[in-house]
Amino acid sequence: MNKTYSYKLKVNKTQAAELNKFFGCCRFVYNYMLNHKIKTYEMTGESISKYDLIKMLPQLKIEYPWLKEVSSHALQQVILDMEHAFQRFFKYKSGYPKFKKKNSRSSCRIPQSGNHIKFDFETNKIKIPKIDTDIKFRKNKQFDGNLKSITIVKDNCNDYWVRVLVDTNQRKPSKALIDTQTSIGIDLGLTDYVVLSNGIKISNPRFYKQYENKLVKLQQVFAKKIKGSKERDKVKLKIAKTYRNYTNSLTDFTHKLSKQLVRNYDTLCLETLAIKEMQQNKRFSNSIQHVSWGKFNIMLEYKCEWYGKNLIRIGQYEPSSKICSACGYKNEYLKIRK
Repeated sequence: MNKTYSYKLKVNKTQAAELNKFFGCCRFVYNYMLNHKIKTYEMTGESISKYDLIKMLPQLKIEYPWLKEVSSHALQQVILDMEHAFQRFFKYKSGYPKFKKKNSRSSCRIPQSGNHIKFDFETNKIKIPKIDTDIKFRKNKQFDGNLKSITIVKDNCNDYWVRVLVDTNQRKPSKALIDTQTSIGIDLGLTDYVVLSNGIKISNPRFYKQYENKLVKLQQVFAKKIKGSKERDKVKLKIAKTYRNYTNSLTDFTHKLSKQLVRNYDTLCLETLAIKEMQQNKRFSNSIQHVSWGKFNIMLEYKCEWYGKNLIRIGQYEPSSKICSACGYKNEYLKIRK
């Protein structure tokens, strides 16, 4: 069973410059290979494979010697990620892969190959290939298992993070038997974030309201600053940190709520929501955007897998709120809670 752990890196100026090289080289290779793949298809009508693109890397390093300054595994992983993006596009219509732009938020993934990535939880340091010195990290939880890959991320607040994918060598537990006594129905809403079938209601914390006024004032100040000035960059950083505080609060709430539900019940019944369609309603679009129903659904899904619980999704257009649970009668005139 795979799990992901996240740690904040404590980098100095030299290490930050070396990590930025990783981001720049990976972005360059991604854009170069994507452009080559598109032009090849336009000229020949055939798609070039990921293996042929990987074979181009040695020649590309000769043309651009600075690519040798970063891990070759990271550059190969860029091509594999691009291929995965095309697979998602053809299978799920998730959007055609786009060229990467240079911005404040960057990332690169390095697979574990030959044990060249090493974590030391005694000194709280991580060894990354092509980085001269070990980088300190803030330990919040220690993992056990086989390290599969790391993803280095630079967020909009100019902080560096490492996300570690670990194979815990644990099998997924078998699913619990479905029993009405240990089952619960979950209805998501705006006034109440969650309404359970046993009558328990959990109110919407509305974290965005706590940060909205501060964000509006900061954005007004930001708009008045001269473009390219240091003062403008300082205000931009304050906006990013304020928004991160908001997202962290919402993520913490959804984590705790999803874990509580999964631990207390063996079977969870959840309605399938068309969130994108619901956001087209101008009256509720802003409120729906700030409740993270999609993230909450994802958390419930993987936590049910971890703990061997059942997650049953009700059909998107099933009128469950109008149907009596005892006799099955459908009340067409029943008003739906918002």
